[in-house]
Amino acid sequence: MKFNIKSNILLLLILLMNAFGLKAQSRQIYSLQQLIESAMKTNQLLTIKDWQILEKKSKLREDNIKNTLRLLWMETINTTSNLQNLPFLRGYLAL
Repeated sequence: MKFNIKSNILLLLILLMNAFGLKAQSRQIYSLQQLIESAMKTNQLLTIKDWQILEKKSKLREDNIKNTLRLLWMETINTTSNLQNLPFLRGYLAL
């Protein structure tokens, strides 16, 4: 008798939960763009590749700056050496 009452109460609770729409997990609908963004955020390989790309870009910027400075330095040396070759300016240049 006890078993029958417990099973009836349990069955009644299950039916009530189902009737009110109580669910353990709610369904959420995602768009394709949301799924792609989520995958991009959580994918470690993509994150590593993004950091590598940023690293390469900063290295290129650094190389550009170094090359520009090197060219300016070479231009300064050429200008200075050309001025030293002029005999009337030798006394005025402290090189």
